[in-house]
Amino acid sequence: MRIGHSLQPGKVVLTGGRLITSAKNDISGLELARQLDVKWDTAWLMKQKLMEVMRQRNTIYKLAGDVQIDDAYLGGEKPGRTGRGAGNKVPFVLAVATRDGKPLYTHVRRVKAFTKEAIRDYATANIRPGSIVVSDGLACFKGLAEAGMRHLPIVTGGGRPKQVLMHWSNTGLGNLKGAINGTCRSCDAHHTDRYLAAYEWRFNRRFVLAKNLERLARAAVKTAPVPHRTIANVRPAAETSG
Repeated sequence: MRIGHSLQPGKVVLTGGRLITSAKNDISGLELARQLDVKWDTAWLMKQKLMEVMRQRNTIYKLAGDVQIDDAYLGGEKPGRTGRGAGNKVPFVLAVATRDGKPLYTHVRRVKAFTKEAIRDYATANIRPGSIVVSDGLACFKGLAEAGMRHLPIVTGGGRPKQVLMHWSNTGLGNLKGAINGTCRSCDAHHTDRYLAAYEWRFNRRFVLAKNLERLARAAVKTAPVPHRTIANVRPAAETSG
């Protein structure tokens, strides 16, 4: 059932925010437009701006304690080189802080590449020193120790580790890709950071859904305006010619 076109603009934003913050598996721009009875591009822009608020707010939080981390890509559908060297894939890491074997908080952050330096920089900025971080045996995760973490690599000899110590990072990756590929079908590489941030936001506030919209509103009023050109990654004609 659609909300209806009789809503005032402010109420449309509030209703859209409620749908975006409470949908477990995300909500596509097309479905959001249908629910709000607005044009698709209006719904898309509103969603992107709210997800940008989520992205900026997420950056203030660090993980600590027992942490699981794993690497993954989004994209790769276009023809060309396959595997880790594919230029059309977006590399990111998913990390989960746990307590007594239960997940507490997660990070889903894009990285420049799966190199030791990139992982070191991510960990330095986003995980508290001294945390115990479990990963697979990928060489880039040696950067965790350089960032001051107590690194515990699990060497599997191929494939994703199935051990309990990696359970929540594996589960998180499956849920994330299911949300993006199943609900939204895909996301442009220019906007990937915001889609990752939205998943992170909803997961970390899954037990306080009633206050989720209020928290997003408070964060939004503290976030500097982001123009449409920046959100859509539109470049002036002078930059696109020649």
